[in-house]
Amino acid sequence: MFDRIWLRLRVCRCINGLLSTAPVLRVLFFRDPHDPMIWVAQALELDIAAHGSNVEQAKRAFERTLSGYVVMATKIGKAPLSNLKPAPDIFWEAWKRVALDTVSGERMPSVDTYMLPVVTDEPLSSVQ
Repeated sequence: MFDRIWLRLRVCRCINGLLSTAPVLRVLFFRDPHDPMIWVAQALELDIAAHGSNVEQAKRAFERTLSGYVVMATKIGKAPLSNLKPAPDIFWEAWKRVALDTVSGERMPSVDTYMLPVVTDEPLSSVQ
């Protein structure tokens, strides 16, 4: 599905003890700097974000958003997610500061993709 983007990630990975060739997205969860009651889910490999009132709601909103991109691209005959760039550097830098060596993968069944979630309470003041 995401051949161009995921070529390097489609090698078999061990996700929660299971081998998988499904795409994997690193997703950073953080509080919105303008409203700390809102949690933001920001993918790194693709500049896609969603939000919710807690981390679980942000995860569900992120999966729906990603699924929407795939469905719309398919409807108009384009390669899903091919026009999306990686997230800005601030998110990559925050991920590197808080990600552990072992991050549990969570399957997003609606898009046959795994999410590697990392949650931080670190303020990301430069988020636009």
